[in-house]
Amino acid sequence: MASPSLPRFIAHLRSDAANLYALIDSARDHSLVPQMRQANIEHHCLFSGVKALTLARVAPYLVPMAALAPHLERLVPYAWGGAWSMVVRGTGGAEATRIQLKKSSLVRLPDGRSAYFRFYDARVFDRFMRIGTEGQLRWMLGDRLDGLTWVSGGDAARTRTVRHGPARKGLWGLVPATIPLRVTEHHWAETAGTQEGARP
Repeated sequence: MASPSLPRFIAHLRSDAANLYALIDSARDHSLVPQMRQANIEHHCLFSGVKALTLARVAPYLVPMAALAPHLERLVPYAWGGAWSMVVRGTGGAEATRIQLKKSSLVRLPDGRSAYFRFYDARVFDRFMRIGTEGQLRWMLGDRLDGLTWVSGGDAARTRTVRHGPARKGLWGLVPATIPLRVTEHHWAETAGTQEGARP
């Protein structure tokens, strides 16, 4: 399904391209990664080793925004809200960001089994934000991710971002300082529409 062109969103992506990464879900569009390969656009499979080969057609891929910048006018209407529905802000470079996201994609179920967590599908992450604990979200972000932005409610023009907020001092210095999570909502189709607050 085609998305609007969203010039304000594209400008935002370009303004911080050095720190932003697109997270592509190739399971939702098998053609997107081959197109990037053909265009020589840098991309990194979140998985490694044998998994990267056996799951190549359905794996998530991390793409530096700087590599996508020349293609955003075409890519946003084509893919944003579909196979591409999440943007990551990393603080330690592409490899450190990839490793943290790889950790976040593997979870342990209550019965002890391991499973893949498709958080990079915004439909899944939207639901997780309603039921996940703050501890789980902190674990996902780790110390290498500064924020996750995703399509909210299936509307490509509306995104939400979760990131670490400003540090709070501990009680009388007896407990460690905490950094609350902050959630910001953006309406890119409007001239002004940003709401910020603590995580609901």
